Amino acid sequence: MLQWGSDSPTRMAVVRRSDGAVTWFESDTFWVWHFINAHERPTAGGGTEIVVDCPIWSNPGMGLAPEPGEAQIRRFRLDLDRRTVHTEDLSDLTTAFPRIDDRRTGQPNRWFHAAAKDPDDPDLHGGEWNRLIRLDTETGTVRTRDGGRTRFGEAVFAPRAGATAEDDGYVMTYAFDVDTLETTFVILDAADIAAEPVAVLEMPHRVPAGLHGNWLPA
Repeated sequence: MLQWGSDSPTRMAVVRRSDGAVTWFESDTFWVWHFINAHERPTAGGGTEIVVDCPIWSNPGMGLAPEPGEAQIRRFRLDLDRRTVHTEDLSDLTTAFPRIDDRRTGQPNRWFHAAAKDPDDPDLHGGEWNRLIRLDTETGTVRTRDGGRTRFGEAVFAPRAGATAEDDGYVMTYAFDVDTLETTFVILDAADIAAEPVAVLEMPHRVPAGLHGNWLPA
């Protein structure tokens, strides 16, 4: 039902919302599951470009390619006037489920959080993530929280009460202990995810590894 076209370029469509006009771009072959964010900005030559950040994979996995997929975090700059694509690699980390401060959606953002892997853990299976990272897209600095035998889900941002600055708040995720089979809900300081948790809530039952979550203010 699905095939991986490893010899075909990846095509990206930019759709203008006002009239539906489509501009197509082509890039080297890659696969993407989840996007970090995107925003529009002027170019040095007076034109317009769209900046898109996302973790990319050399293939989608799932048995569609003979070799394992390799991942990295890449920035694409789509020049709408010249119809060219410029790329910049932000990190070579293998990550999934990247999330930003949702108040910055469609606007420039500096930080994002994501699930990641300890590459030296022999017990880590596909689809399991035992690290959380916080990446600064301006400096490339990465803060890491190692889970060891704990598997993390998607880390969702929640702003601190009254806060207006980007990423001033908390990241929250389910954490599953593979030895005890117990799940906790972990709340971390978004600016210092390696520090002691702000709170750890015990779940009354196991929460299976999930995909996505959202913060809904009361």
